[in-house]
Amino acid sequence: MYFEEKEISGTETRTLAADSLKEEMESYGYELDSRDEYEEAVAEAIKRSWDFEIGDYRFLLVSRAAEIIAESYEGDPYLIGSFSPWFLSDFLDAPTEIIEQIQESDGYEALGNWIIEKGVLEEMIAETIRLDGVGHMASSYDGNWMETDIAGADYYIVHI
Repeated sequence: MYFEEKEISGTETRTLAADSLKEEMESYGYELDSRDEYEEAVAEAIKRSWDFEIGDYRFLLVSRAAEIIAESYEGDPYLIGSFSPWFLSDFLDAPTEIIEQIQESDGYEALGNWIIEKGVLEEMIAETIRLDGVGHMASSYDGNWMETDIAGADYYIVHI
């Protein structure tokens, strides 16, 4: 697991952080199963864990989300090549019409491999997150997401 250590001391501080997280998650209709799970999320945030799951939720450090998601997409070039032609053309420096022709010829995997080989996958994922949010890329449940501060670090939370 990737993490960047951050010191936050005191049981009271951790308790307040867990209470704050619970309140904010509930405002989005999200809920962990127990008080211990909220405290576990705070403990992971204190360690600056990049990507962790607790209960039915995934927590992604905002500053590392594109990198994390790009790593998971790297193994599926077909999916990468399925992005909209106009969007892919920006990263492949190719006309949209050419991308459309390749997709119409069932060349999705070739397009995805081209993105990977060109080294622009993480940049493409970052732009997708900027335009559409992180939910549909990281949530297998409903595509919804929230962003919140946990113990001084910004995290995306998605229902999985």
